[in-house]
Amino acid sequence: MGSGVQYANFDEAIESVPARPATPVPQAANSMNQSGPTLLPPENLILGENGSEVFAPGMAAEMVGGYPGAFPMPASANCLPCCAPFCLWVDLRADLLYWYTSGTSLPALVTTSPQGTARDIAGVLGETGTAILFGDNSVNDGGSPGFRAIGDFWFDPSRTYGVQIGYTFLDQQVASFSASSDGDPILARPFLNAVTGLQDANLLAYPDVATGSIDIELKSQLHSANALFRMREFSEPCRFIDLLAGYRFAKLQDTLSINEQMISTDTQSEIIPGTTMAVLDNFDADNTFNGIEIGFTKQRSLLHGLLDFRATVALGNTHSVVTIGGSTTTTVPDDPTPVVSPAGMLALGSNSGQFEHDYFSSISELGVRYQHHLCCGWEASIGYTLIYWSDVVRAGEQIDPELNPTEFPPVGAVEGPAHPTFDFHTTGLLAQGLNLGLEKRF
Repeated sequence: MGSGVQYANFDEAIESVPARPATPVPQAANSMNQSGPTLLPPENLILGENGSEVFAPGMAAEMVGGYPGAFPMPASANCLPCCAPFCLWVDLRADLLYWYTSGTSLPALVTTSPQGTARDIAGVLGETGTAILFGDNSVNDGGSPGFRAIGDFWFDPSRTYGVQIGYTFLDQQVASFSASSDGDPILARPFLNAVTGLQDANLLAYPDVATGSIDIELKSQLHSANALFRMREFSEPCRFIDLLAGYRFAKLQDTLSINEQMISTDTQSEIIPGTTMAVLDNFDADNTFNGIEIGFTKQRSLLHGLLDFRATVALGNTHSVVTIGGSTTTTVPDDPTPVVSPAGMLALGSNSGQFEHDYFSSISELGVRYQHHLCCGWEASIGYTLIYWSDVVRAGEQIDPELNPTEFPPVGAVEGPAHPTFDFHTTGLLAQGLNLGLEKRF
């Protein structure tokens, strides 16, 4: 680069450098741990880009990106305490995240109707005036903060061989709904009647029939970790490419709980007025991924920093566990002993239990990041990451809204088809967002 005399070889170029005293190298770079500075012989010096600056071979480890000509830093070895010949050079980074994830789809869970609606069609989907208060949409698809920690542990000062360990955590997302009524407004829980084949609803609050309340909560949480071997595949001034290969772990947890409490006020019913029914439906979906990850990262100098592009794909197994359970606790006035039935409304005997399944799946990741040099080995960065997990189960999507009302507690003789049923419903998970990071090079 630049103008000047062309030399046939490196030795000829060294001989052309004006004579000057040997360059002292600080004690930290002396692997023999001798006292005083070590004088580096001329044959071990490397010409800088301007033909006069001199770098010690170990200086490559002190450059951002591991190549000469980037950002010279103090010439200390910056090596972790070690026993020769084993030594580690370390880059540690912490990122604050704000990511959006794809949500889970819910069927209609709570409905209402205008006052005066006939009892037999109140809250029934498709009837005039029926409005959905919660469900029939995707929830937990907003943004949430998170944290990511990445450590690169290098086996050579030029940072060409090493191990990268990372952990990513997103804060728990929570979607909730609560409603209560003394009969005005009307509250109902809709379903498809498996016996009649028509839309139906269980009344939760209706004038002179029942008062009640309902609380729904859906929680989702994602975290991931990987351990990768990192090797320099291509290198030239101002840019390089590293290959990545190793192990990837990921976990996604979804929990949906529905708590209903209804008090009968119907004097025309067989149920004694004042009878309280507490109904619980619970759906848990747990996904665990283990697989082999490969990819690359490409960096090039830009302004006073580095532009980093990363692409990886992990292939392996997703183990999914779905747990469905419910209960109904009935308390009759003047009877101190409640009756507990092992079924709710959406979680009945025909779909309750624990179900497991294994899928061959993949996790793909793309990322771009600009890393700016500050000083003394500190770097600041801003970037964007996109992750796609091909097969997961979400709690809300395991609900079968087709119910056989003869299975509702207290269960007597079940008539008609057994519903709800259970079948694994899988979907893809997309997570993407911004990252703000701070890195220290040791």
